[in-house]
Amino acid sequence: RHVFGLVSDPYAAGVGISRENHADHPPYITGLGSLPPVEDAFRIAKQLRPELKRVGLVWNPTEANSVAATKLARAVCSELGITLVEANAENSTSVGEAAASVLSRDVEAIWVSPDQTVILGVDAVLSAAKRARVPVFTSLPGNVDKGSLFDLGADYLALGHTEGLLAADVLDGRNPAQIPVENVMPVILE
Repeated sequence: RHVFGLVSDPYAAGVGISRENHADHPPYITGLGSLPPVEDAFRIAKQLRPELKRVGLVWNPTEANSVAATKLARAVCSELGITLVEANAENSTSVGEAAASVLSRDVEAIWVSPDQTVILGVDAVLSAAKRARVPVFTSLPGNVDKGSLFDLGADYLALGHTEGLLAADVLDGRNPAQIPVENVMPVILE
Protein backbone atom coordinates (compact mmCIF):
# COMPACT_ATOMS: atom_id res chain seq x y z
CA ARG A 1 0.00 0.00 0.00
CA HIS A 2 1.20 3.46 -0.87
CA VAL A 3 -0.18 6.80 0.33
CA PHE A 4 1.36 9.92 -1.21
CA GLY A 5 1.14 13.63 -0.56
CA LEU A 6 2.75 16.93 -1.53
CA VAL A 7 2.42 16.18 -5.22
CA SER A 8 1.13 19.15 -7.18
CA ASP A 9 -0.36 17.16 -10.06
CA PRO A 10 -0.59 13.43 -9.33
CA TYR A 11 -2.65 12.94 -12.50
CA ALA A 12 0.38 13.91 -14.62
CA ALA A 13 2.87 11.85 -12.59
CA GLY A 14 2.65 8.90 -14.94
CA VAL A 15 1.60 6.30 -12.36
CA GLY A 16 -1.88 5.57 -13.77
CA ILE A 17 -4.08 8.05 -11.88
CA SER A 18 -6.94 9.32 -14.04
CA ARG A 19 -7.53 13.07 -14.21
CA GLU A 20 -11.12 12.47 -15.36
CA ASN A 21 -12.06 9.79 -12.81
CA HIS A 22 -10.24 10.23 -9.50
CA ALA A 23 -11.32 6.76 -8.36
CA ASP A 24 -9.47 5.23 -11.33
CA HIS A 25 -5.96 4.52 -10.07
CA PRO A 26 -3.78 1.49 -9.25
CA PRO A 27 -5.46 -0.42 -6.41
CA TYR A 28 -2.49 -0.19 -4.07
CA ILE A 29 -2.09 3.60 -4.21
CA THR A 30 -3.98 6.64 -3.02
CA GLY A 31 -3.15 10.09 -1.81
CA LEU A 32 -3.72 13.78 -2.07
CA GLY A 33 -2.68 16.19 -4.75
CA SER A 34 -1.77 19.69 -3.61
CA LEU A 35 -2.06 21.93 -6.63
CA PRO A 36 -1.04 25.43 -5.54
CA PRO A 37 -3.49 28.36 -5.76
CA VAL A 38 -1.60 29.97 -8.66
CA GLU A 39 -4.62 31.61 -10.24
CA ASP A 40 -5.61 33.24 -6.96
CA ALA A 41 -2.08 34.58 -6.41
CA PHE A 42 -2.03 36.25 -9.83
CA ARG A 43 -5.52 37.66 -9.33
CA ILE A 44 -4.40 39.23 -6.04
CA ALA A 45 -1.33 40.70 -7.75
CA LYS A 46 -3.56 42.12 -10.49
CA GLN A 47 -5.93 43.60 -7.87
CA LEU A 48 -3.01 45.24 -6.11
CA ARG A 49 -1.68 46.61 -9.39
CA PRO A 50 -4.37 46.60 -12.11
CA GLU A 51 -1.91 47.80 -14.76
CA LEU A 52 0.41 44.80 -14.15
CA LYS A 53 1.64 43.50 -17.53
CA ARG A 54 4.98 41.66 -17.00
CA VAL A 55 5.77 39.14 -14.26
CA GLY A 56 9.06 37.28 -13.94
CA LEU A 57 9.36 33.62 -13.02
CA VAL A 58 12.47 31.65 -12.13
CA TRP A 59 11.81 27.93 -12.22
CA ASN A 60 13.35 24.49 -12.66
CA PRO A 61 11.79 22.66 -15.63
CA THR A 62 12.96 19.28 -14.31
CA GLU A 63 10.67 19.48 -11.25
CA ALA A 64 7.20 18.05 -11.93
CA ASN A 65 5.65 20.35 -9.30
CA SER A 66 7.20 23.37 -11.02
CA VAL A 67 5.96 22.25 -14.42
CA ALA A 68 2.39 21.99 -13.08
CA ALA A 69 2.56 25.42 -11.41
CA THR A 70 4.13 27.04 -14.47
CA LYS A 71 1.38 25.68 -16.74
CA LEU A 72 -1.22 27.18 -14.41
CA ALA A 73 0.66 30.49 -14.36
CA ARG A 74 0.88 30.64 -18.15
CA ALA A 75 -2.86 30.05 -18.45
CA VAL A 76 -3.90 32.66 -15.88
CA CYS A 77 -1.40 35.20 -17.22
CA SER A 78 -2.81 34.75 -20.71
CA GLU A 79 -6.31 35.33 -19.36
CA LEU A 80 -5.26 38.42 -17.37
CA GLY A 81 -3.18 39.98 -20.16
CA ILE A 82 0.11 39.43 -18.33
CA THR A 83 3.32 38.36 -20.04
CA LEU A 84 5.12 35.71 -18.00
CA VAL A 85 8.86 36.29 -18.41
CA GLU A 86 10.63 33.02 -17.62
CA ALA A 87 14.18 31.99 -16.77
CA ASN A 88 15.34 28.49 -15.85
CA ALA A 89 17.47 27.54 -12.87
CA GLU A 90 18.56 23.91 -12.75
CA ASN A 91 20.20 24.29 -9.33
CA SER A 92 20.08 26.71 -6.41
CA THR A 93 23.34 28.40 -7.37
CA SER A 94 21.86 29.52 -10.70
CA VAL A 95 18.75 31.07 -9.12
CA GLY A 96 20.39 34.48 -8.64
CA GLU A 97 21.50 34.63 -12.27
CA ALA A 98 18.04 33.63 -13.47
CA ALA A 99 16.47 36.31 -11.25
CA ALA A 100 18.84 38.90 -12.74
CA SER A 101 17.83 37.70 -16.19
CA VAL A 102 14.10 38.28 -15.66
CA LEU A 103 14.77 41.60 -13.92
CA SER A 104 16.79 42.78 -16.91
CA ARG A 105 13.70 42.22 -19.09
CA ASP A 106 11.58 44.95 -17.48
CA VAL A 107 9.33 42.84 -15.27
CA GLU A 108 7.04 44.69 -12.91
CA ALA A 109 6.90 41.88 -10.35
CA ILE A 110 8.36 38.42 -9.73
CA TRP A 111 6.33 35.38 -8.78
CA VAL A 112 8.04 32.52 -6.91
CA SER A 113 6.25 29.22 -7.49
CA PRO A 114 6.45 26.22 -5.14
CA ASP A 115 9.71 25.18 -6.80
CA GLN A 116 12.17 23.45 -4.47
CA THR A 117 15.22 24.62 -6.41
CA VAL A 118 14.15 28.27 -6.31
CA ILE A 119 13.12 28.09 -2.67
CA LEU A 120 16.68 27.09 -1.80
CA GLY A 121 17.78 30.31 -3.51
CA VAL A 122 14.79 32.52 -2.67
CA ASP A 123 17.01 34.94 -0.73
CA ALA A 124 18.87 35.68 -3.98
CA VAL A 125 15.57 36.39 -5.76
CA LEU A 126 14.34 38.65 -2.97
CA SER A 127 17.66 40.48 -2.74
CA ALA A 128 17.91 41.08 -6.50
CA ALA A 129 14.29 42.22 -6.67
CA LYS A 130 14.77 44.57 -3.73
CA ARG A 131 17.77 46.20 -5.43
CA ALA A 132 15.70 46.61 -8.60
CA ARG A 133 12.70 47.88 -6.59
CA VAL A 134 10.48 45.14 -8.00
CA PRO A 135 7.95 43.42 -5.72
CA VAL A 136 7.92 39.65 -5.25
CA PHE A 137 4.87 37.52 -4.51
CA THR A 138 5.06 33.81 -3.83
CA SER A 139 3.07 30.63 -3.57
CA LEU A 140 5.15 29.62 -0.56
CA PRO A 141 4.08 31.02 2.81
CA GLY A 142 6.91 32.13 5.07
CA ASN A 143 8.62 34.67 2.84
CA VAL A 144 6.90 37.90 3.89
CA ASP A 145 9.38 38.32 6.73
CA LYS A 146 12.17 37.97 4.17
CA GLY A 147 10.70 40.66 1.91
CA SER A 148 7.95 39.26 -0.32
CA LEU A 149 4.90 41.46 -0.84
CA PHE A 150 2.54 38.57 -0.10
CA ASP A 151 2.55 34.77 -0.02
CA LEU A 152 -0.47 32.70 -1.01
CA GLY A 153 0.13 29.00 -0.78
CA ALA A 154 -0.32 25.78 1.09
CA ASP A 155 -1.03 25.63 4.77
CA TYR A 156 1.43 22.78 5.15
CA LEU A 157 0.40 22.00 8.74
CA ALA A 158 -3.24 21.54 7.74
CA LEU A 159 -2.23 19.64 4.62
CA GLY A 160 0.06 17.34 6.60
CA HIS A 161 -2.71 16.71 9.11
CA THR A 162 -5.14 15.73 6.34
CA GLU A 163 -2.54 13.49 4.72
CA GLY A 164 -1.78 11.91 8.10
CA LEU A 165 -5.45 11.10 8.63
CA LEU A 166 -5.59 9.47 5.21
CA ALA A 167 -2.46 7.41 5.96
CA ALA A 168 -3.92 6.37 9.33
CA ASP A 169 -7.12 5.20 7.58
CA VAL A 170 -5.07 3.02 5.23
CA LEU A 171 -2.97 1.68 8.11
CA ASP A 172 -6.22 0.87 9.94
CA GLY A 173 -7.30 -1.29 7.00
CA ARG A 174 -9.14 1.01 4.60
CA ASN A 175 -8.55 -0.20 1.05
CA PRO A 176 -6.57 2.37 -1.04
CA ALA A 177 -8.43 1.15 -4.14
CA GLN A 178 -11.63 2.63 -2.70
CA ILE A 179 -10.17 6.07 -1.93
CA PRO A 180 -10.23 8.57 -4.80
CA VAL A 181 -7.17 10.72 -5.40
CA GLU A 182 -8.28 14.30 -4.81
CA ASN A 183 -6.66 17.71 -4.83
CA VAL A 184 -6.65 19.20 -1.33
CA MET A 185 -5.20 22.65 -0.81
CA PRO A 186 -5.80 24.47 2.46
CA VAL A 187 -4.27 27.91 1.88
CA ILE A 188 -2.61 30.67 3.86
CA LEU A 189 -2.35 34.28 2.77
CA GLU A 190 0.48 36.18 4.43
